[in-house]
Amino acid sequence: MRLRHYASVVLVVLVVLAADGNARAQDFGDLYSQIYGEPIDVSVKDLAFGVVPFTGRAVRTKGYVEIDLDSSGDSARRYLLQDEGFRITIVPRPEAASAFSFDGISLLGKRVAIVGLFETNTGTQSAMFTNTGQLEFWRWTVLDVEKRKLEKAQTVSLEALVAHPDKYSGRVVRLTGEFRGRNLYGDLPSRSFRHPSDWVVRDASHSVWITGKKPEGKGWSLNAQRKRDTGKWLIIVGRSGVHDGIAYVRASSVSLTSAPRRRQPERNAIAAPDERPRRPPVVVFSLPLDGERDVTPTTSIAVQFSKDMDPHSFSGRILVRYAGPRRIGDMPFDYVRLEYDQGRRALRIDPGDALQSGREVELLLLPGIRDREGLELIPRAGRRFDNAVDVIRYIVGG
Repeated sequence: MRLRHYASVVLVVLVVLAADGNARAQDFGDLYSQIYGEPIDVSVKDLAFGVVPFTGRAVRTKGYVEIDLDSSGDSARRYLLQDEGFRITIVPRPEAASAFSFDGISLLGKRVAIVGLFETNTGTQSAMFTNTGQLEFWRWTVLDVEKRKLEKAQTVSLEALVAHPDKYSGRVVRLTGEFRGRNLYGDLPSRSFRHPSDWVVRDASHSVWITGKKPEGKGWSLNAQRKRDTGKWLIIVGRSGVHDGIAYVRASSVSLTSAPRRRQPERNAIAAPDERPRRPPVVVFSLPLDGERDVTPTTSIAVQFSKDMDPHSFSGRILVRYAGPRRIGDMPFDYVRLEYDQGRRALRIDPGDALQSGREVELLLLPGIRDREGLELIPRAGRRFDNAVDVIRYIVGG
């Protein structure tokens, strides 16, 4: 009798849907309740690690809608529901698939409440923190309360967020940071990596993971795997969290901004003493070594600094030349190429041409080169030059 009753209810749902193409399966939640019982409230985390207790039960859960990256090559797009770093697969019921096909893309990155039947999937695990179960749903609701909370986001510095991650966990915050890609410079421990789409922002020596949204917006997009896209400054609004002591933010909005201007003390003001005095940058290493002989004519120069440098400050302030009086046939180094590696704090200088054997080459670092705090480069201890902050010399071999 009970099976016959369930079959009758399902038949009613299908008949009504067939009669009205615009009707949605989520409008018939009471009928599903008769079949599967009233849905119970369960977190995504519980579903991700509690397949057996919830299999075959109607559940209600909340999370952020994502695309399953492992389904990018499939003909049908698959979706995930993510919350606090845990993910489950979500699949619309056949009678809800048509309606959801119009809503799915617009729901990406939004927090929704989903009601459906949780079932075990015998397939293999496809994503980090994603189990082998899936939620076959018939109802979905966008949580507008999240948008209102985002509008009231608390502005927090990265320093405060990193120092007290538990204090801000669960709060909606607004922060500013420098884009560092997918932890390309090792700002955070590799063990803290959680999902392939996550990326890092940094301010001074403080870094956090950003998850849930790509670093892109209208008219711009940054590649998290490409170092040349790093260095841009972003404003991120989202919900903060903490996992194994590492702070992260689930972004709801990402926008470009300019690098913050570090406030300079007024000339007549008495500055409060810093607990850790700021030190200007200095050259700590070069390759070839300063004074080295018999250097290969096609070599490039690498200079490492004591602090993170502002890559824009190198422009027009790096000079390569031959030492001594100019000789007949000497050509200016007009094609010098610079490449700054933020992870190693190293500047690579390619002279752009083969060097003449037996000549002494000078690399001049001119005034105005500065670090990310705005402090200008100073000479190495015991060095002093007339027209340059620092000079590196070496002799080209035969």
